[in-house]
Amino acid sequence: MQEVVYALRMRSVLAGLAVLALAGCAATPALSADAPTDKPLSFTAFQGEWSDARLIDQSADAIDVVAVDGLNLTAEGGVTPASPEALAQADQAHTDGLTAEIMIGNFDADLSDFSEELAWATLSDPARIETAASTVANVVAEQGWDGVSIDLESLEARDTAGLTAFAAALREKLGPAKSLSIALMVEHSAAGYADAGYDLEALVPLIDRFVLMAYDEHGPWEDIPGPIGSLEWQRAGVEGLLEVVPAGQIELGVAGYGYSWGATNSGQLSVEDARGIAGDDAVWDETAGEWTATVGGVEVWWSDIRSFQQRVELAQELGLGGVALWSLETSDPIGAADLG
Repeated sequence: MQEVVYALRMRSVLAGLAVLALAGCAATPALSADAPTDKPLSFTAFQGEWSDARLIDQSADAIDVVAVDGLNLTAEGGVTPASPEALAQADQAHTDGLTAEIMIGNFDADLSDFSEELAWATLSDPARIETAASTVANVVAEQGWDGVSIDLESLEARDTAGLTAFAAALREKLGPAKSLSIALMVEHSAAGYADAGYDLEALVPLIDRFVLMAYDEHGPWEDIPGPIGSLEWQRAGVEGLLEVVPAGQIELGVAGYGYSWGATNSGQLSVEDARGIAGDDAVWDETAGEWTATVGGVEVWWSDIRSFQQRVELAQELGLGGVALWSLETSDPIGAADLG
């Protein structure tokens, strides 16, 4: 069920649907991001293909890579075409001097969910793997993308060999000049990642950046509200990756959104919407590193710029290569100073 709501969150963002009405804005709390580091963290910003491309320009001084949700596997083992809207995101990224990666996913519109079955239709067949990898690489070459982000979610152990083969085929076809990243759902050990379809040892030489999607720890699919991605839960996910993956190849994914729980109001929120609902009732949870409030029978949790800055500190503490954010459309703007 968690994956269903996560998928709905992604697609609702892409379609620009408002979940709850805006009820005013509270001021963004200030936080010093002074954390020891010798090298600035890299920053990947996720952007939906139908999002406002001007959001890239708004945070361009902080961003290194814009990963655009633009391609999807099909049940026949093919790949959907990139939309003009996705290309507009790449154009804006390039105008701002940034790297633009196109994401390839396994979202099933009929299910409104990321589909293991859809991924398996390609990953179970070597010929389909080659065809899909060739199609994606051709899109990159023909449309001027700088690389690919693999975003195949809700996988199982049976998908492991196919995912590795797909990554290897992409790496070969893209060549060394193009980047290749992969988004990972959170597990807390190398064995857990293997059960979720990720052969980390085999992927390390193929992948430039492992982006840990350290969010959706809790959501409206659960009866009991909780943080979007608490600090210790995120730390455990990173430590599981570090059993195999070099720290410099890991980016800690951070939520830039919230969720609400209520009898009639449950769903995904932008940071601005969450602040508007909470108003003066907003409380900072130091343990989770997030905001929460209960107003009129509705409980909200959200991860904002203060949360982001704390994750920057965590990434620096663990020696990671960078951080990532889902998504520019729902988050506070990010500036270079927020990366430490």
